[in-house]
Amino acid sequence: MADYKKITEAHPAVIPYLRARIWSRNGNTLTYRPENNTKAFSTDGLGFRHSKFKGENITVHRSLGGTLFSAVMGSSHVFGFGLPGNEHTSASRFSEKFNHAVLNISLPEANTNDLHGCLRSHVNLTDLQNLIFFPGGSFTRFCYTGLCSPLDGPPALHMMKNVGHSYTGTPDTPAMIDNLIHYQKRHIKRIAETCANADVAFYVVDEMTFFEKETPTEIEVNGDLGMAPQPQGTERFDRHKKYIGKYRKDLFDDLRTNDIKVLDFGSIEDITFIDEFHYDSPSTQVIVERLSAQIPAKP
Repeated sequence: MADYKKITEAHPAVIPYLRARIWSRNGNTLTYRPENNTKAFSTDGLGFRHSKFKGENITVHRSLGGTLFSAVMGSSHVFGFGLPGNEHTSASRFSEKFNHAVLNISLPEANTNDLHGCLRSHVNLTDLQNLIFFPGGSFTRFCYTGLCSPLDGPPALHMMKNVGHSYTGTPDTPAMIDNLIHYQKRHIKRIAETCANADVAFYVVDEMTFFEKETPTEIEVNGDLGMAPQPQGTERFDRHKKYIGKYRKDLFDDLRTNDIKVLDFGSIEDITFIDEFHYDSPSTQVIVERLSAQIPAKP
């Protein structure tokens, strides 16, 4: 796995993330710790990271009733691990493009159904304009164990010690990746229905990671990105590389067939990674530029 000692030399803003007690629990859902304030990031009373719009912290916890806004939803790369400030996140960058506040709705290794629950519980859909969903958290979670329930998705990080009691089946059998794809299709379509019923424009991002990159930068090589010194890390990375092609093709082709707008991520070769799954600040800006250009202005 990435060498975080070397990574912090190239990306000093990573240090507050490593030092902070960043995760919490809300029932069975893994969240970010509420009211967490560091030099690099801050979270609201629900554990969602603040975004910035016109210099103001934007929080999911505060009601935005009567004010138009959009939201970005996903896992730790939406949260913005390693970025030097709330203003560097994709949500904040999208707010500059849309000229209205954009909420950062993110959970660690986010399962799609958990994010749908957050959307329904914490967001006023009446004034929501655009929802941009990065669905990769469930795939990343799957890569830890090779297990997936077609109803509940892959097991969460905090369930890994008891995974045998919660999930049945043999890891890495064809049924497991099929279960994951079925789970993702089902719950993304449910989010699409929620948005359609509220007249919200819904977009899904076919995002990519360091593992899809052919030519790493010198900084990425020096940080040992893609290297997995521990057996568990090797299994996780090997699963990612083994299944990512089938996962992306079967999932996103089906979503397009069902008239769900999939945003093209573009080339990964000019994207710079902090670690295997998180983009640096300039690359976050590049990604937002590409994605926002595919989103029509809403009248």
